[in-house]
Amino acid sequence: RIESMKLWSVVLLTAVLPLLAEPQLSESEARSLYERRNAEVHQLWPKKEWAKAAAILEEMSANPELMKILEIELDVRYNLACAYSLMSKKERALDILRGITASQPMNPEQIESDSDFTNIRSEPAYKELLNSVRKVWEVKDRFWNSPAMITPYKENITEDEKIAGLTRFWAEAKFNFAWF
Repeated sequence: RIESMKLWSVVLLTAVLPLLAEPQLSESEARSLYERRNAEVHQLWPKKEWAKAAAILEEMSANPELMKILEIELDVRYNLACAYSLMSKKERALDILRGITASQPMNPEQIESDSDFTNIRSEPAYKELLNSVRKVWEVKDRFWNSPAMITPYKENITEDEKIAGLTRFWAEAKFNFAWF
């Protein structure tokens, strides 16, 4: 009797579980969903309905199919930080900004010039975050805009230029290899 119950349980689970699983979205379907939901957010923004916009953005950030696409993930999370800042939920906005900047270098001028962050600019944690973003950006900028990287094309290049070129090539290869 117990063996037959186990068998029926297994049969029932294998029949029901696939029905409960959400279907996987293709990348084009995920982008379409993002564009549709993002348009809703952009309609709420001028009406200052930030709580509704944040709810949509939270829903999108909980969707693993959307969050697989880097530019969508960054846009959703950045706009979510903006929404929380506008709702005066300062710590939540700062937590999201910290998460974004920890995973991806950001231009500090973008954050500084965004009027959505006016509510949190006076916060010491915001200033600390902005300083760390500046440092990361400066290092990145210094590397990619160094004199060795800006050399014009020459038929015969120096040893230093060869090393700089190979360094840049391998840095790009290493970064992009993770996406295979």
